Amino acid sequence: MKNLLNKMKRVILVVVLSMALSCFTNAQTAPPIPPFQHVSVETIDYSGIKDMFQVSLYARRWLTIEQFHLIGDTRENWDAEIRQDSCSVMTFKLETHERISGKYHTSLYLVDCKSDTVYQSDGKAMGSSPAQGFQYAAEAALKDFKKDWEKGQEPAKKSKKGKN
Repeated sequence: MKNLLNKMKRVILVVVLSMALSCFTNAQTAPPIPPFQHVSVETIDYSGIKDMFQVSLYARRWLTIEQFHLIGDTRENWDAEIRQDSCSVMTFKLETHERISGKYHTSLYLVDCKSDTVYQSDGKAMGSSPAQGFQYAAEAALKDFKKDWEKGQEPAKKSKKGKN
């Protein structure tokens, strides 16, 4: 009887540990970013003041430098081909937050054609002015996005190398 209880305790312990490990590993893997061809950066509107800290402009410049295909934030100005295939566009939405402990905080949201948020990252940074601080925080969030996006692209790169 005592032997049976010891075996049951071991089985329960193994089950609990495996469930805990499973939850931990699932929490670490972010869902992949869906494929896209074009990016649009929504202009931040602060109660009627457009892009007061020039965070949207900074993000557009950063994405252009990183060689993403940037299009305007107004659908009416998109080429007809892009309007027909609006799911080839990822919209970058940025949001600035209250300064905490001397750091500026900017959130980045990637939104697909169905208005679903498919990715989110946050950046925090110091700056000599609110504009500089929010822009640097946006850059930190954008760098996290790029790193995660490149992780999702790695299998495709490896398979192309094998075909050469």
